[in-house]
Amino acid sequence: MLLRTKYFFALLQLIFIFIFIFSSLYFYFRFLPHTSTDAINITMSFTVVQYNIFGRPYVVSHDGQEERALRIPEALKNTVPNVDVITFCEADLYDSYFAANFGRAGWPFFTKLLDSPEPGTINGGVLIASKWPIIQEDQIVYSSCSGADCFAAKGVKYARINKTVDGISKIFNIFATHMQAWGTLEAIKNRKEQAAAMADFVRALDIPPGEPVLFAGDFNTDLVLRPEEVASLADTLQAHLPVLNGPVHFTSDPSRNLLVGRDTAADGLGCESDYERNWGKISSLNVTKKYFRSPTPSLCLNPPSFTDSHLPVLPYFSEPFPKINPPPTKTNIHTNTSSKENGLLTKDTEPITNGLTSCYCPCCPFEWLDYILYAGEPYQQPLGLPSLQAIDLKTSTPFIVPWDGTMQPIAHPFSVSHYMSLVDLSDHFPVVGRFVFSVVDEDLVTNGSSNAKHHVLDGCKNDDDCHFKWGYCYCTGSGCSVRGDFV
Repeated sequence: MLLRTKYFFALLQLIFIFIFIFSSLYFYFRFLPHTSTDAINITMSFTVVQYNIFGRPYVVSHDGQEERALRIPEALKNTVPNVDVITFCEADLYDSYFAANFGRAGWPFFTKLLDSPEPGTINGGVLIASKWPIIQEDQIVYSSCSGADCFAAKGVKYARINKTVDGISKIFNIFATHMQAWGTLEAIKNRKEQAAAMADFVRALDIPPGEPVLFAGDFNTDLVLRPEEVASLADTLQAHLPVLNGPVHFTSDPSRNLLVGRDTAADGLGCESDYERNWGKISSLNVTKKYFRSPTPSLCLNPPSFTDSHLPVLPYFSEPFPKINPPPTKTNIHTNTSSKENGLLTKDTEPITNGLTSCYCPCCPFEWLDYILYAGEPYQQPLGLPSLQAIDLKTSTPFIVPWDGTMQPIAHPFSVSHYMSLVDLSDHFPVVGRFVFSVVDEDLVTNGSSNAKHHVLDGCKNDDDCHFKWGYCYCTGSGCSVRGDFV
């Protein structure tokens, strides 16, 4: 009998020990704090596409705005994986049909289109599409402008985006803009004032320090010929340019893109007749409709020649310029072991050319106009080396679009003398910015400015809030939370 009693009490002790260990482990993982080290080990990628889609109003021109816009979502989805956000310029014809197509492709959330209540102006054509919920948006319209740009509400669109992956959420702040066009002294002054207005807008929003802030847009500032202006705009925004990589080294490239020059640049630069001649032969769609096919580029009047006069563009690239066409002279750009680690390029003593000798618009320049920058401190800095890449986005099969019909403000004008066979989707190539950020302690608590709970761990925020009594761990204090609710 005594033996049975001893076994009975031994069993009770084992049961008590098991309950104690189980309850302690449960409350440890349920209520005890996860330290900053835990949070720092969590990272989240963020990929942004900036795209000027050349979607001008039909009263200005007919160059397949609707047909091109309908093909962009699938083209982007199939070409650039895991895009979180798309910022648009010249999306003047944005409507519910446009949004539905992007929604089906994976970007269901949209800001409103940048617009102005001022009479006599058209919308600014800037908006933001997102894979993740947009929990706040805002905008400004620039007061500084010149020429025809003053008829459009150019400015800045802001979106505060909450990305969630596997129960972990993080806030990203995106600013999209379209700046003053052209390279006149007045336009350069306008862009400087516009950048200052955007910087003021960022400060006015009172974004918490430690959150990522990104600037995307068509800055209309050429990195090839005017890198100093790009650097000046970035300084005004207190932002940094990612390392450029990939085989495409221009976002406006007349050697690759038939639409470059269609925005009156060919006329303004004096080669409109050559540009039109390069559209190709005229063939019949049917008895009444004619279209251009098989465009044929001719000799570029201003091919890029990377000489000492504008060599500053080269260090922005992490790869050498490719031989796109057989060049008339030797290509001398290369990397060396010491500079490649820093993403820089060096050159030989001979003149440099990248062999771009054939252009659809012979007089149109080769330019890099589109950017995605990341803000400097006090905002959160990306990990590693963020990158920016231009993508030669085209369709695999040609499609037919109206090529005239000006002053008929509808997608399919009644009177069209010629159509065009296209594979290009815009006169700009999109750029892709790839970033990785840490998920830090501030991401794990409620952000009061947005009232959006985006923490993922429950328990005590501070060690002093953690207590142990009667075999139980519990948490008291302002930093305690249970299942995402503060207690």
